[in-house]
Amino acid sequence: MARSQLLERAVGQLDSMLDNAKINNEKKRVQELAIAELSEKVVECQQIYGIIIKLLDRLTKHAAAFRKTRKNQLTLDVKRVLSLVFPDEGFDVNIDWDASRGKPLAKVLTGLPNPDGSIDWCAPKNIHGEFVKQLIGFTVLVNIVVMLNASFFYGDEALNSGDDDSLLTTKPIIDKFREVIQMIVVEHKSAFYSDIDRREICLRKLPGNMNDSTVNAKYSGYVEISKTVDLKAGELLEELEE
Repeated sequence: MARSQLLERAVGQLDSMLDNAKINNEKKRVQELAIAELSEKVVECQQIYGIIIKLLDRLTKHAAAFRKTRKNQLTLDVKRVLSLVFPDEGFDVNIDWDASRGKPLAKVLTGLPNPDGSIDWCAPKNIHGEFVKQLIGFTVLVNIVVMLNASFFYGDEALNSGDDDSLLTTKPIIDKFREVIQMIVVEHKSAFYSDIDRREICLRKLPGNMNDSTVNAKYSGYVEISKTVDLKAGELLEELEE
C-alpha cells in the first residue's frame, strides 16, 4: 500500500477519534450540568426538609400544649360540676388519653382522696351509678361543643337516669352552659328544666297510614309541633293549662 494511502487512512482515523472525543466531551458536559442541577435540587430539598422538621417540631409542641390546656379546662369544669351536684363528696377528676386501639380516646376517671393524700381512681359509674357517668359526659360534650365554636348544643335525655332531687341540683350547671351556648334538649322529666327560663316546644306523635303495607306499623307515624310556649323559671305548662 502506498505511503499516501496509509497517511490518508491515519488522518481518517484521527478525524474519527477527534469526532468521538468531541461527542464524548459534549456528553460529559451535559452530564456534568445535569449532576450540578441535581446537586442544587438535593441541597434545596435538604433545606426544605430541615424547615419541615422544625415546623413539625413546633406544631407538635403547640398541639401538646393546646391539648394540655384543653384537658385541664375540661378537668376543672367536670370537677366544678361534680362539686355543685355532690358538694360533700370532694370528687377529684383525671382525664387521660388512650390510643391503644389506634384512635385517640379520652378516659375520664373520678376518685376520692384517701387520708394519706393519694387518690383511688375508678370509672364514674362505680361511685354514684349511671347519673354521675351521664353528668360527666354531658359536661364534657357541652364544653367540647363550645370549644368548637358551635352555635348550639343538642341533647336527648342526657341525664335521664337522675331522680328529681339530682336533676334539681343541675340548675346552676344548666344556667352556666346557657350563658355560652344555646341548648336544645329533649327531656321528659320536668325537674331538669322547671327552674330555668326556657322555650318549650311540645311535640305530638300522629299515627301513619296503617293500610300502607310497605311501612312497618311499629315505625309508622310522624311528629308535629303542637305548640311553642315561653316559660319563666318555676312555671309549668301543665299548671298554666289547668
